[in-house]
Amino acid sequence: MNRLAGFAFIVLLVCGVFSCQNGEEDADEQFVYSSPEETGFSIPADFLGMVHASAVSETENALLDDYGVKWMLTDFSWGSIQPESKKDAAPENWNWSDFDTYVAAANAKGKKILAILDYDVAWLHGGWSDAYVEMTDSVNGGRVNIRKYADGCTDRSIVGEAERAKFCAYAAATVARYNGENGHGKVDAWCIWNEPNLCPRFWTAAPEEFFRLTKAAASAIRQADPDAVIIGGAFMTMVKPEWYPAILTWRDTDNKGAMEQVDFIAYHPYMPNPSASANMYTGFNNTAAAGGFHNKVWVTEVCYPTTPEGGYGTEIAEEKMPEAVMKTLTLLTAGKAAHVFWYQLRDPNNEAKTAPYDAEDWFGLLKHDDSPKGGAYSYKFFANNIPGKTWRTQYPMRSTKLPKYFKAYYFEDDGKHALILWSEVAPLRIKVTLPGRERQLWDLADGTASPIEETTAYTLRDGLNQNVKCFTWENSDRSKPPRISAN
Repeated sequence: MNRLAGFAFIVLLVCGVFSCQNGEEDADEQFVYSSPEETGFSIPADFLGMVHASAVSETENALLDDYGVKWMLTDFSWGSIQPESKKDAAPENWNWSDFDTYVAAANAKGKKILAILDYDVAWLHGGWSDAYVEMTDSVNGGRVNIRKYADGCTDRSIVGEAERAKFCAYAAATVARYNGENGHGKVDAWCIWNEPNLCPRFWTAAPEEFFRLTKAAASAIRQADPDAVIIGGAFMTMVKPEWYPAILTWRDTDNKGAMEQVDFIAYHPYMPNPSASANMYTGFNNTAAAGGFHNKVWVTEVCYPTTPEGGYGTEIAEEKMPEAVMKTLTLLTAGKAAHVFWYQLRDPNNEAKTAPYDAEDWFGLLKHDDSPKGGAYSYKFFANNIPGKTWRTQYPMRSTKLPKYFKAYYFEDDGKHALILWSEVAPLRIKVTLPGRERQLWDLADGTASPIEETTAYTLRDGLNQNVKCFTWENSDRSKPPRISAN
């Protein structure tokens, strides 16, 4: 899950605006809603998740409830479950205790689990050697030394039928234990590996070996649980063609593909700003159509470190995070991501650091003491107000036309409504009319809400004022959607 240093090269990449379908109707144009299928799409109630979170602690579970987290993502790593001391033991004697506790707590407290099956084990290769091999860093192109195992293999790879069989035995035993039928609880979805295209940090063999592993592991998971939700890929940001879309079209010697038994594909669109992240996701999602995975992409990691000295090139100042989090979640939702997981719940104890050079210590929505950082209230607002609603891709924009750089996203469900607005490039004066009751404008910096009149005027991108405007209100009359005009 860790990000790789030397990530600054991506800063100059895609910075275009991910456009929304907000319409620019004339003043007297009337809009009549038809079915949701024609005017929008429904967002799953369990849309949002969190990386590195646990329901075991009552304190942490209360935080997850407060912030509207429905999914938790964590590694069910091979080395933790079957360490060297257990290499010859039967599966029932492997190290399950911590995972049993984790799954039981999540099940009891209504949290879903996305578990990653990942990484190799040194005992598979006779342990470590004193030899190293020089490899090219897939991010910055530099040369790095990677330690070799006793059998000459390099770390973080599964190569050949014998190694795949061992990995699949671990995967099958893990899935069988947590398929919900064996008294150890239920894991809701399984991801095969993490960021294999990030070489040599997470994978050191050829892409084709990963494709073979994906194919074999998916088959093993299906045998252990025919109803399992299986996710492949978990690709990181800039995916070279030999990885993606190659995994979608690759065929083994038996003419079977890597992804034939996989339900979804995962992607991590780490970029310097929300528009760039959304554009990277959109490109990935569109390419997924070639393999039948269009709109079947899980964003299993996305975030921005809040230290200005992290060296990744994706850092965002903490005071800018409320807008960044809201825009990122909104754009990924409008891009029809299947699920989105934020990386991560809290920072480690970075106050003990002498300098904020390691971006890995600064990805949390919360500080290490659980107090909220910039962006925490944006995630909370979104999680508690958007999932379960329908995004209306059209609604009336009455009065004068609004520029295309004005972004508007309107969500509704069962009489409850939410509206998220911002101006992408220039100051803009607007007038907003929200027919109904319980009208509120939310402050993303502190999570508070203020009552507003039915019609109010706002300036977007006005100096230091908050650019993103988030509204909620109630109205059971669907013939009266919000009205927005230039003011």
